[in-house]
Amino acid sequence: MLEGWSIGKPLIADDNKTVFMQFSKVSSAAGRSEGFFLRSENAVSPGIQPEAITFEFVPRGNHGLRAASGPTAEEGNLVQLSDGSFYAVFRTESGFLGRATSKDGIDWQDRLHAHYDTADYGPSMCKHRRV
Repeated sequence: MLEGWSIGKPLIADDNKTVFMQFSKVSSAAGRSEGFFLRSENAVSPGIQPEAITFEFVPRGNHGLRAASGPTAEEGNLVQLSDGSFYAVFRTESGFLGRATSKDGIDWQDRLHAHYDTADYGPSMCKHRRV
């Protein structure tokens, strides 16, 4: 059985037309969870009728964002950086936040641990255990 939920607020990208909404997909049969974003290029178009709004799951392909270790990648949050790229963090069971990056909001690099910049905070990983 497939289940899922969302805890995040939508992000309207800097192009003022693309909307991302976080979605956590849980597979009870596989015993794991993955993060996705519902992406729409017409949800905020003036005058659009609700039935005409289209969404796609990103990252594209058979898998969502996955944790660097462990079966859980849930409750993500997404921001757009000043260079136009995207940065997402999500909770894991490893004791450290997971992170994923994307240049276009479609293809993602995941299975990374988030960390603080050593210049500001010292060499420290972001701790936040999912319980």
